[in-house]
Amino acid sequence: MAATALKGETAKMTISARTECVAQRGVTLFEMLVALSILSMSAGVAAAAIARASPRLAVDRTADTLVLDLKRARLLAETSGAPVAVRADINGYDIPALDVARDYPRGLIVAWNGENAFEFSIGGGLDQAAAEILLSKGNSAARVSIAPVTGRIRRGG
Repeated sequence: MAATALKGETAKMTISARTECVAQRGVTLFEMLVALSILSMSAGVAAAAIARASPRLAVDRTADTLVLDLKRARLLAETSGAPVAVRADINGYDIPALDVARDYPRGLIVAWNGENAFEFSIGGGLDQAAAEILLSKGNSAARVSIAPVTGRIRRGG
């Protein structure tokens, strides 16, 4: 639709109400929610892929979980007045008194020094010499150590 103007006049163009409405239309709330949900699902899939691909994350997550489980076992031994057993093998570890049984992530190499089973005694210490657990995957490694007398649990990187 073209408008022409004579000298000194302003050209006016008539726009229908429908065209005006479409020109001012924005994004509806529903459209925005759909876009945000698609974006969040994509971010979740990407984060999961990154987590699976990163050996450092697997080592850190497993070491942190192991430390927390061992601290809970030690605390239970101190507060309950009964020894708490911890058993491990190449696939994972379990602490029956806490109903904890965990498998290691695939590809993670775990080495327990000495015996693969020990107990936290009533005072929280170990029933054997110091325990040390080495976790590794690729170029990433972590160390968890338990002091024999005090039962103090430390994580090193």
